[in-house]
Amino acid sequence: MNVPESMTPWLRGQTDEAVLEQVSQELTVGDVASLVGVSVRTLHHWDAVGLVQPRGRTPGGYRAYSAVDVGRIHRVLVYQELGFALTKIAALLDDPAVDETEQLQQQRRLLEERRRCGAVWRSGTRQQSKPACTTSPVLSPGKPWR
Repeated sequence: MNVPESMTPWLRGQTDEAVLEQVSQELTVGDVASLVGVSVRTLHHWDAVGLVQPRGRTPGGYRAYSAVDVGRIHRVLVYQELGFALTKIAALLDDPAVDETEQLQQQRRLLEERRRCGAVWRSGTRQQSKPACTTSPVLSPGKPWR
């Protein structure tokens, strides 16, 4: 399986123990960015919008990430790779009433539909299949062909 570099260390083959050993102490934003494969700017943005806020600060006022924070980042990246918007990810992670399994199954159905529509587009049978395939593989879900 080819896993993009943007994916988390867990998906790049590092064991949970190896990653947890690296985050057994609080890490700076730069350390976490390197560990999970995102930019410092991304982590700053996620902090600003409340998606992933570090549990602490250093005496100098810098962000200090814990293993729990890194775990949340991992979940954000997995959902992001599956095509969820950041607002949807925040709702999934923060609302205890949300059924994550159902959300993932719904996203799987959407991705399968997009894949099917992509095959329709590539085969050139778009006009014949238009009623059955109303979304473009490159557009957001539910947006019709133009």
